[in-house]
Amino acid sequence: MSGRITAIEPQARHANRFNLYLDDKFAMGVSAIVAAKLRVGQVLDDAASAALARAEAYETAHEQALRYLERDAQQRRVEAAVAQEAGRRRGDRRVIARLTEAGLLDDTAFAKYWVENRETFGRALDARSVSR
Repeated sequence: MSGRITAIEPQARHANRFNLYLDDKFAMGVSAIVAAKLRVGQVLDDAASAALARAEAYETAHEQALRYLERDAQQRRVEAAVAQEAGRRRGDRRVIARLTEAGLLDDTAFAKYWVENRETFGRALDARSVSR
């Protein structure tokens, strides 16, 4: 897919996504981050189009990993679980690195949280069994 970018238009139903047109024909939908790097009139050869598709796949995997983290109100997930989820959805190690740098993934913090939760939960069970 090569050609000159003739339009970059916001999608009606997705606020952070844009439609990309090459030579007046719809080429693909892209995230706002990817669209920000493009300009009308810019010419994309096959290599640039392939790089664009890879960048879009990476951004999509990152967004999906963030949504996965949002499911847990306390955002405590281990790297392996997020890597598995991101991997299922075209992710790669760069997504994990980006989330770790942002402080959203921390295996040590998760382990401490899990142990504290088990200790608290275990004490609550012991207290209930004693009171019966």
